[in-house]
Amino acid sequence: MKLKVNLYVSAGAVLVIGAFVSLLLLIRIDSWLESLLIGYFYALVLVASLHLVMRYVISKITIFSTVQQWLIRSLVYVITISFAYLLGLMFQTFVLTPFEQIQEIVLNRFWATFVQLVSLPFDLALSQLLPESQQPIILTFFTILIFIGIISLLGSYVELKWRENKQKLLRDRAELLALKSQIEPHFLFNSLNTIASLIASDPQKSEQLLIQLSEFLQYMSYNARKVCVPLGDEISFSKKYCNLLLARFDNLLEISWNENFRQNNFLVPVLIIQPLIENCVRHGWGDRTRALKIKITIDDFDNYLLICVSDNGQGIPARILEKLPGSNHALANIAERLQLMYKKPNLLVLESEVNLGTAAKITIPENCHA
Repeated sequence: MKLKVNLYVSAGAVLVIGAFVSLLLLIRIDSWLESLLIGYFYALVLVASLHLVMRYVISKITIFSTVQQWLIRSLVYVITISFAYLLGLMFQTFVLTPFEQIQEIVLNRFWATFVQLVSLPFDLALSQLLPESQQPIILTFFTILIFIGIISLLGSYVELKWRENKQKLLRDRAELLALKSQIEPHFLFNSLNTIASLIASDPQKSEQLLIQLSEFLQYMSYNARKVCVPLGDEISFSKKYCNLLLARFDNLLEISWNENFRQNNFLVPVLIIQPLIENCVRHGWGDRTRALKIKITIDDFDNYLLICVSDNGQGIPARILEKLPGSNHALANIAERLQLMYKKPNLLVLESEVNLGTAAKITIPENCHA
């Protein structure tokens, strides 16, 4: 719906601006067809240029201060409007200028003009470069190139700062999600309650679980803000979480590990395995009277690492699966972090069948850069 509204608004803007410019051009151009063609080209370039900068530049400048946003927005709009005008002016020149003259400018004078323009700082007069009738075309072309360069540099800077800011926000969000889902009162209560129930019957096991709970919380505290950790550390942390779950659910839960990798120090994004396991228990285990089996497989291929966490739970209906990972889902955090780190889409893939189970597969193309 929003896309349709934006399309209608853009089309309406093109029609109105194009009609206005065409009427202005009719004062100087005899042909109404040429006036319409040039007028609507101006309008189309202007609306398209503004749409692109609003989508890829303006939408990302909220990370800057209010004054910086105002300056960047003003600069971008001035450059965009100037660029659209110059592009339209060049199109207008090509429409109204005889083909033979355009051919002569492009083929015979373009390279010589470029060389001589580079020499302008050495006191060459512009009149020496080319005839006066051809000066507007060449200068307009090179001005457009300069504007493209400026907007590209500005856009790249905004994109870089935006990515840095979003990376930090996602890192903080990962920490908050982890703390919320794993250290919330009911998780600690259940873990401590399980340990307390074993003190009399199996004091050695209760002591081991208490140590693992302490190490689990220590890992969360020390590593939650990191970008990457060694794969071995992430696996060890996730296994401690699994041991706490197994102690709580006893025979109703089975967890198996299949580790086929060569580099124990391979760097992976922090907190990337445990949330998948937690997701199986929280969302995949609908019928708690039936045993849940979780399998974690880690395979090391030549160019990438593949992590798969699967279960035999209730599965996800197709209409819900196609919407995952949603914006407020723990899986969305993993997907966004992977996208930002490796600049590749679909590194987190979900496969599921109702009543058969779900598999979450993560592809890590290379060592993460801490």
